[in-house]
Amino acid sequence: MAVNINFSTDTRTEFAELLKKAKLSQAFIEQIFTPDVEPVNQSLRVRTANGDVVSDYRTWDVTKWFSSLSAGTYSDTEYDNVIRLNTGSEIKFKESGFQKTMAMLLFKGKVNALATNKQRTQLDVHKGKEAYSETVFYRIEKANEFGMTIQNYYLPNSNDIDTINFVDTQVVYDKKYHYKVWAYQLVLGFNEDAYFDSFDQQVKNLVPSFMLVEKLYAERNDITLLDKPPMPPEVSIVPYRGTPDRILFNLNDTAGEVFMTPMPINIVDGVVFGDLRNQQQKSGMIPNAGFRDPRILFGGDDYPQLYEIYKTTLKPSSYQDFAPFAPIIVQRPASSYIDELVPNVKYYYTFRTVDIHNHPSNPSAVYEVELREDNGAVMPVIREFQLQEKGEYNRLPDKQMTKYLYITPSYLQGLEEDNEEEEKSVHEKDLDGGPVLGMKEQKVFGRKFKIRLTSKSTGKKLDINVTFAHKHKKMK
Repeated sequence: MAVNINFSTDTRTEFAELLKKAKLSQAFIEQIFTPDVEPVNQSLRVRTANGDVVSDYRTWDVTKWFSSLSAGTYSDTEYDNVIRLNTGSEIKFKESGFQKTMAMLLFKGKVNALATNKQRTQLDVHKGKEAYSETVFYRIEKANEFGMTIQNYYLPNSNDIDTINFVDTQVVYDKKYHYKVWAYQLVLGFNEDAYFDSFDQQVKNLVPSFMLVEKLYAERNDITLLDKPPMPPEVSIVPYRGTPDRILFNLNDTAGEVFMTPMPINIVDGVVFGDLRNQQQKSGMIPNAGFRDPRILFGGDDYPQLYEIYKTTLKPSSYQDFAPFAPIIVQRPASSYIDELVPNVKYYYTFRTVDIHNHPSNPSAVYEVELREDNGAVMPVIREFQLQEKGEYNRLPDKQMTKYLYITPSYLQGLEEDNEEEEKSVHEKDLDGGPVLGMKEQKVFGRKFKIRLTSKSTGKKLDINVTFAHKHKKMK
């Protein structure tokens, strides 16, 4: 169980790359959030797609951080939740040494070059040119349902990635969480430093100024962590030899993950599947485009608690027709059940898996089972029964296969139809059409069919589109 958080990153990463190459990303983040450094609330004008907006933001004077590196007044605090996106060990500035001194000098020189390259003039400011800015790092804040912060994760930005895929596994089942993603923008401005030259003339010098601004990037509330509902069980139906009133059901777990449309049997199932779908959308299991898609992700990420066997003698047209009948419960670790039947009566079964959190799977296929008895001879008739759900396309019953598939018209479809009027009309329309084949009402020649293969283990589907054609030799 986990919460997936995906978001795109800022493509401007020049300062972030300087931190990364100097191995100062962690030191920079630690210095910003040390208890000795207090942010300042400022009203700033931010340019958006809808125009300029003035809002209050928390800000830090990053220029002071450079001075702290030189003076050695940096903090010794370490943050375990800083996630490093670059390779190599970070420099610990609480330690002294030649490596620290050289890294600091090289870094400050490159930052000064960046400031010179990106700095605006006073004329640029009057013309409305934007100050250079980029996202240096992100902070993911996790809070409980009462708004109290539980954890913070810090992720430095980098030009090596376009999207951050963050997976939070430190979560508790069936608890609500609130997530906020904060972006920390470095803004390059300037301060005016006035001084008098040798002619006692006041000269204004533009001194680069670095400011870090905290901005809310994304937010998602009320994320409840629920597991994926289980997959339907694999069913094996075994009749007893010479026994007209008993049959054995063997049930096995199904592995894998499949997106499927929920098939509720009763009203409670609809509520459960609805809650699961909302949770999967909020946690990122279902893509944004899936809001119109009714499917949810089924997968066996928990141990099954029990199996449900639904049974009826009434021919069902939908899974809801099983709702009035209480299911037979097969408690794990048992995985088989012997049911008693009345000979020469058709029974209809469907099966479900229920996990340890009482989440049901989709029902399995419906099986029609009949034990035919005639003067002591018992013949079991077991087939998969096709539900005629409202709105479904008409399709023939499914068939089981193991390795090979042979597709051919039946014998009656290959016989010539003895309908003289129809033959005559066809001959009049197309002299080369030949005779009309098919002794059944629904003919196969000249029509298109879709044959769908479904894996029992993974649920993956393969469609085969076929068209039947025939050729005739004309007699001279």
